[in-house]
Amino acid sequence: MSRGPSWSAIFGARTPPAGADRAAVVGRPGRQLPVESTLVKVGEADIECFVHGTGRSIILLPGGSLSVGYLSDLASALAASGLCAVRLNPRGAGRSVGPMEDLTLHDYASDVAGVAQELGLAPTVVLGHAFGNRIARTVAADRPDLVRGVVLVSAGGKVEPVPEAQRALATLFTPTATEAEVVEAMRWMVGSPENAASVWERFKGDRAPGAAAAQMSAARATPLEEWWAPPGDVAYLVVQGLDDAPAPPANGHLLKDELGDRVTVVDIPDAGHLQPLEAPSVVAEAVISFVSSLDDPVPSGRPVRSSGS
Repeated sequence: MSRGPSWSAIFGARTPPAGADRAAVVGRPGRQLPVESTLVKVGEADIECFVHGTGRSIILLPGGSLSVGYLSDLASALAASGLCAVRLNPRGAGRSVGPMEDLTLHDYASDVAGVAQELGLAPTVVLGHAFGNRIARTVAADRPDLVRGVVLVSAGGKVEPVPEAQRALATLFTPTATEAEVVEAMRWMVGSPENAASVWERFKGDRAPGAAAAQMSAARATPLEEWWAPPGDVAYLVVQGLDDAPAPPANGHLLKDELGDRVTVVDIPDAGHLQPLEAPSVVAEAVISFVSSLDDPVPSGRPVRSSGS
């Protein structure tokens, strides 16, 4: 049985017009929806969630060693379109806590499945950015009964990044890295290196270095075939930057080759690994269109609250 890619590669078609707006998040102008936070008990873990809006549900998972704060604008855009967007912090990020030893991707997926059940979200769409894409696929593999679609943003896995991008990822996963080192590493995370400092300023408060070691270990402990291309009929949307060095876009096209019509690929020119910050409107439009295309039965109204709220 083959193992997953090296830990340094943990972060993991239609092409929008080159002139597509990448500055503003899609949504209804002037509409500000409330955000509710809750802690959901899942086994031995307490998982922090932020709920935006009502309607068809979509769960948002952050990249490795990050909390989910930087996905707030994307969640708000999805909520403004009529979706219930639930941002979820994995163990070790934000207020989410739980055992951190000897984990696999299946443990993280179980947390997501527990949240979906406890909040009455199922069947749901699961969106994973970077490392979160591995968890999203594992949820589809382990609990297809809860999943109506999967969105993979900046999704690596098979095609390895170049050594420079691997070293940049290692820096982001190092709790003791200095800000100067992180800013330098950020040059490999964005489509235009000159944007590295400004993008870093927008999400540096969302670093969760305490989550990194367990996530790296879980990636190493989970064989690739257990999460890369789950069997079944769940539809996938792959949104990827054509300048994504940590998660080369060949990964998305490889998944398309393997799963055929189950996969839709959206390539974004001039975008790197941090598309939710670099190309927010393009990402939001692609996700909204994908969710609208799904015709599975969905729960209506706002999700049921956990007693841990």
